[in-house]
Order: sequence, then structure tokens, then C-alpha cells
Amino acid sequence: MGTRGGVSFVSQGDKSVVGKVLNDDFYKQAYHKMFYPAGQPRADSVLTPGYGPPTGATGDVNLLSFPSGMLAAYHIKGAGQTILAPFNNASGGYFDAGLDQAAAEGVEYLLGGISTLHSPFAVTQGGNAPAAFNRLRFDTGTVANVAEAAVGFRRAEAFQANLDDYADLVCLNLQGGNVFVETILNGAATSSVDTGIDVADDEQVTFEVRMGPDGVPSFWVNNTRINVSYQSDAGDVWVPFRFWLQVTGGTAFRWYEDGVGRLWHERNDPKVIAKDIS
Repeated sequence: MGTRGGVSFVSQGDKSVVGKVLNDDFYKQAYHKMFYPAGQPRADSVLTPGYGPPTGATGDVNLLSFPSGMLAAYHIKGAGQTILAPFNNASGGYFDAGLDQAAAEGVEYLLGGISTLHSPFAVTQGGNAPAAFNRLRFDTGTVANVAEAAVGFRRAEAFQANLDDYADLVCLNLQGGNVFVETILNGAATSSVDTGIDVADDEQVTFEVRMGPDGVPSFWVNNTRINVSYQSDAGDVWVPFRFWLQVTGGTAFRWYEDGVGRLWHERNDPKVIAKDIS
């Protein structure tokens, strides 16, 4: 039985069929894609959204409102920030997402807004919502100064100061010039698997992590799949994030292409009847 809707159930990444979809509502405002520099988001303090300027003390949380309609919360890490919001660098051709370029400072972006349990991109193991993806093409300048440049999904919980402190996590992480798949299951120690992929200074790299309602993630570096086994628990809620932290020297976190959302094709057609293709 078809559902009047209008989406093509095709993966953004490899064009594979996504699977069973019960309701077109799963896709409403559940897709964001931008090429930078374009579409400067508005930054506001969580304490006074819409009115107060963002703040940069350690542990502060601010909101970004993107022209696409996506909300993102960002959490200040380390010693605090004097650059309070990310911005477009028109001359450089990128979105400058790293805030201060200083030692032991960083920021985490939670895509979909501050409410993790109501994120349009949230995936619940055993739930009906389709799989989601988190994809970023970026570079970091001097890779030796990168402590964490992570893209992936984590359990819907409060912000943590350190990446390793989350209860459940799956991500691709650039540390120095090496790319790792990192996972955490039920608060255990972080598992780091070296992908064998190295990144040079000022080299662009594309990370993509997908999470499905079966609780099994997949990892892609420059459109090549990296196979690492992981199985989350029934009922776990997963949300997309990006985590940035610098070491002894400062460097950049420059975004060029940014995408997050359900694994579906961009085309919408209200005349199409969506069919169960699982």
C-alpha cells in the first residue's frame, strides 16, 4: 500500500535503497546541505535566543540558525573562546567553524538543535524513522595541531567536555594526520581503529557516517567504505555531531561541503506515491 508523499528512497551516498518508510513526515525539515562560503547562519545565546549574542565561556551553549532551516547547537570546549560564532570566509572559500585558533580550545556542533530527543535527524534503534547521514568535506590546516576532528553520531545526552566521556558514540576522527574510526559502547573505553588513511596539511577530506534504525553504523572516507563492526542497544537514540579540539598549537576547522539528514534523494514530488520497498 502506497503513501501519498513525494520522496525518492535512495541513499545520498551510494544510491542504494534505504528501505521501509512508513510516513512522509519523517522527511520534513530533515535534510540540510550547503556549499560554503554561503548562507551565513545566525548565532544566538541559548539563554536569550533571538536577542542575546552568543557567549564563549567554557561549557556555554549557543544556537545557529542556518538559511536551510536547520538548527545547530554549539558547545564551547577548553579554555573558552573570544571568537564567539563560526563565520563564512569569502576570500578563503570556506566556513570557519573552529572559533579561536588556540591551544586546548574547541567546539562541538550538535546538528538539529539543542533538544537531542526531538532532533529531526535523530535515529532510534528499533524505531520507524529511516537511516540518517552526517557528511562533511573539510580541512584542518596544520594537521599536527589537531587533537580531535570528529564527525559522526552519539547518544542523545547532555554535552560532555571530552569526546571520550560520551556513553555511546560512533565517528570518524582525524587526530594529527591519521584518520580513525572511534566507537564507544555503553560507557566502555573508546575503541580506535586506524583506517590507514593519512591526511596532509591543508588537504581536504570527506567524512560520512550513517546510522540506521538497526543500530549498525557505516563509515565512509572520501566515498570509500571503512568496515568496523558495532551494534548499539535497542531503544538508543542517536544524533549527529561534529567535535573539534586543538592541541599545543592552533589551526583551522574549515568546512567546504556540509550535509546531514535522512538518506533520501533531494527530489520532492507530491504527485508521487511512495511505496514500501523493504
